[in-house]
Parts: sequence; C-alpha cells; structure tokens
Amino acid sequence: MTPIAVGCALYTAVSWGATPLFVKLSVVGIDGLSVGVMRAVLSLPFALVVILAMGLKIPWKGRHKWVLLYVSAVGLVGFILLQSWGASLSTAGHTAVVNSSSPILTGLLVALIAWRRPKLAWLAGCLLAFGGAAILIAEAVGLTTSGASLEGDILVFGSSLAAASIFAFSGPTMGRYGPYAVTMWSVVVASLMMVPFALWHLDLAAVAALPGIAWFSIFMLAINSNIVAYLAMFVAIAVAGPTRMTTFLFGMPIVGVASGTLFLGEVLTWPLLLATIVIIAGVALAQRAREPA
Repeated sequence: MTPIAVGCALYTAVSWGATPLFVKLSVVGIDGLSVGVMRAVLSLPFALVVILAMGLKIPWKGRHKWVLLYVSAVGLVGFILLQSWGASLSTAGHTAVVNSSSPILTGLLVALIAWRRPKLAWLAGCLLAFGGAAILIAEAVGLTTSGASLEGDILVFGSSLAAASIFAFSGPTMGRYGPYAVTMWSVVVASLMMVPFALWHLDLAAVAALPGIAWFSIFMLAINSNIVAYLAMFVAIAVAGPTRMTTFLFGMPIVGVASGTLFLGEVLTWPLLLATIVIIAGVALAQRAREPA
C-alpha cells in the first residue's frame, strides 16, 4: 500500500467520521432529509468548476454510462439522503459506528462478484464486526437511553450498503476514466437528479432562517463529505483496491464518537464503547486474513 493510498483512505475516514457531527449541527429548523437534499444540490457548482478546470471527460461509453448512473443514483443520492436522514434520528456516535460497516459490506460484495470463497478468518472477522452492530441495535431499541433510534441506525446502515456497492462495482470505470472524472461527473448527475425533489421538498423560509453554523456545516457536507472525501477514497481504491482501502473506514467510529461527545454533549455509553471496540477487532481479524483481495 502506497503512502498516497493510505493518506487518501485516512482522510476519507476522518471526514466521514465527522459527517454525523455536521449533520447534527445542520438540523436547526429543517429535517435531516432537507439537509441531505441541500448537500447534494450545493455540490453541483463546485463539481462543475473542477470538471471545467481539469477538462474531465464524462464516462458515457458502453456500459460505463450505466456505472455512472448507478454511482450517482445509489452511491451519492442514496448514500447522502439515507445518511443525513438517519443521522438526524440517531446520535453522531451511533451513525459513525454503523457507517463503519462499509468495509465488511465492500469485502462481501467483492467476494460475490469474483465468485470466490473468502478465508475462514475473514468471515470470522465479519461476524465479529456485525456482532458489534448487534450491540448498537440492542441499545437503540431501548436497553439503554442514549438518544439513538433503531430507525436512524437502519437508515444509516442502508447508506453504508449504498457506498459499499459503488466501491465494489466501479473499479473498471475508474480504471478507464480515472477517479477524478468518475467522482465529479457522478456528483453532477446526482445533483441534477435532486433538483426537482429539492424544489418540492425544501421549506425555503426555513432554509433562509438557518443560522451561520448550520450553513457552514451544510457546505462542509457538500464540499468535503460529498466531493473531496469521495474523491480521496476513489483515488485510494484505484491505487490499492477496494477491500484493503475501505478497511480504513473503521476509523470512523473514533472520530464520530469523539466529536459527538466533545461537541454535542452525547453520552459515551458502555454499549457504544463496546460496539466500537468489537467492530475494530473484527476488521483487524478480517484484514489479517487478507481476503478477499
């Protein structure tokens, strides 16, 4: 693994780990779905500037156009809306820990695509990581009072599955067009998909009344979480492959739990702490097996 790949993957882990914090700071007078819509649409002008500055060609030949549409609709629209909506219904810590299931889901999808049976140790690591997720579910349904919700965690898990699927499926298109073109054009297509829904769903009076911290947080989501962090992960995957690079996303709980505790006053519950440790242990075991490659 090259330093560039590791650096890009770590940057994405930190950025996406902090994403729940910015979502929670954004839902001031608007709901989580509105935050997702705004962060998708506001990404458009920044992506267009990068496309024009770099002269990036749209991946639209043959089957690559279907990959672009899939990445846009599922990996960006689906991921952004589900994550923002789910995070608004749960805690920042829960959101980050649930989102850290992406590496396991990516590995499973890669194994299915290659039709290859992974090693027993890798499967054991997967089961251990999902055991940590089960601890979170138990907490969310009422075993403790943490402010989390089962509905929110399910929505966030759906966003993790959406992200994992594009990491697993988009490799050939990135190999031909490069991570910059795939990322920026996906952002453009996803943003255009969201414009009609934004016009229908957004309460413009509530949006106009948003405080400065909410606007700052939404722009951080639109630029950093949607564009820069996605681009960094695609670069890492292009260099070293999806399974090994997405494993760095297991660092998200550290950032998410810490930011929720420090900046939002969220309670660091024992189930949340235990789930974080169990999930990280699961990925360590899975990485040691180095399967699927």
